[in-house]
Amino acid sequence: MRALVLLLPSLTAHAATIEVSPGEDWCTVVNGADPGDEIVLGAGDHAGPCNITSASVTVRGEPASVIYSGSSSNVVDLNASDVTLLNLHFGPTNPNIDAIKIKSGDRTHVEGCVFTQVGGISISANTSDSDGIVIAGNTFTDLQATGVYLGCHGGAGSCAATDFRFEHNLIDGVTSSGVGYGIEVKVDSWGVLADNVIHNAQGPAIHIFGATADGSVSVVERNYLVDSRVNNTLEIGGGPAVVRNNIVSGDPNYALYVYDYGGRGITRDVQVVGNTFDGEVGLASSIWAAGLGHELQDNATTVSAIDPTSGIPMDGNVFCDSACWTGDYWPTDGGLLTTSGVSTDLDDDFCGTARTDPPHVGALQRAGLTGPTLTIDFKSTFGCEGDADTDTDTDTDTDTDTDTDTDTDTDTDTDADTDADESSSDTLDTGDTANPKTGCGCAASPAPGIGAIWLCLVGIILRRRDS
Repeated sequence: MRALVLLLPSLTAHAATIEVSPGEDWCTVVNGADPGDEIVLGAGDHAGPCNITSASVTVRGEPASVIYSGSSSNVVDLNASDVTLLNLHFGPTNPNIDAIKIKSGDRTHVEGCVFTQVGGISISANTSDSDGIVIAGNTFTDLQATGVYLGCHGGAGSCAATDFRFEHNLIDGVTSSGVGYGIEVKVDSWGVLADNVIHNAQGPAIHIFGATADGSVSVVERNYLVDSRVNNTLEIGGGPAVVRNNIVSGDPNYALYVYDYGGRGITRDVQVVGNTFDGEVGLASSIWAAGLGHELQDNATTVSAIDPTSGIPMDGNVFCDSACWTGDYWPTDGGLLTTSGVSTDLDDDFCGTARTDPPHVGALQRAGLTGPTLTIDFKSTFGCEGDADTDTDTDTDTDTDTDTDTDTDTDTDTDADTDADESSSDTLDTGDTANPKTGCGCAASPAPGIGAIWLCLVGIILRRRDS
């Protein structure tokens, strides 16, 4: 079931609405539009490709499909700022053909679009710097390459996508000849990734590479991330980053893995608080050290006990068995998650429900008899409200009810976008030991007591580049 499209405020008032029927040259109409114009593509198929060069325009489908079966261009290239794309369908495309490639321009909005069997990246911004991208309420299914790729592997010296928002999206299924991420946020790119559902990616559902500049914080919150097939489901390869209120399944690998990608030395200020991890958490011992601003508190996990690491706040974490919760990770009344006590000051939970004082451990605050129903659909379908908790027990549960990845990005685009999805291999920092688990950033279990962390050491990543 499709979720309601999340319509964000338009940056400009529409000066004119121009309707285009299937078969008409919509691309010429768009590039002849004035700032503020809205071009409405009538229901049906509209031929691509199109290089959009007009700034401050909206292209909206009723909905409409943009069809391109060639191999000499992306379906849509963007070379203008303040462009909004609404209710458009893309795919299938040939291998290495991106659906939407943001080549230049800021404040691109992609909302309510559908991407199916895209052979290249569905949405990429890895050619030049970009700022204020919004990707919201979109559906990505059966992808043949990484879903979203923001920034360049070389970081700010090459390009960075800053202050982006990736929210309320559904990604279901990524298969690739390379890594096959749900969304990949490269070095020095940063923003907010919130309220997304990502399932069955080949590589990590979300991978944050970190930033060299202070203040460039990525926030990963209230996401439901499920079972990356080859790699760890949520990977943090550098900070600063805030990871809170997420529910993450790690089958068959780690739910969360934190490490120093490529030995860059930028893994600091990683705060992992108030999450539910169904699976192991891996923390690379070489970087998870005192004095770097890390925090790992008030998380619930189904695998491994927690050993305190000297100098790192690691209070309030709970090792959970089936008695911890009922249904889809809903805290049991009077159970460990509601009575263990917490150390952090969390304002809300996975559902956006206000936390009581003190908050419960894990991603969900028990605020009723039942919790959300977690499915592979838009998060808006989960029913996060819960029922009024009429428990009359007197427990203290405070239910107030309420690559060596060189990223050369040749992208010669004489007309052909030759970005080869995941065309080179990433290698992990060399200071950590190998790991028998497959995938990127996986970790081996240490000998008892070593590292004083959950089961983890860094392994060797074979990662290929998405572009």
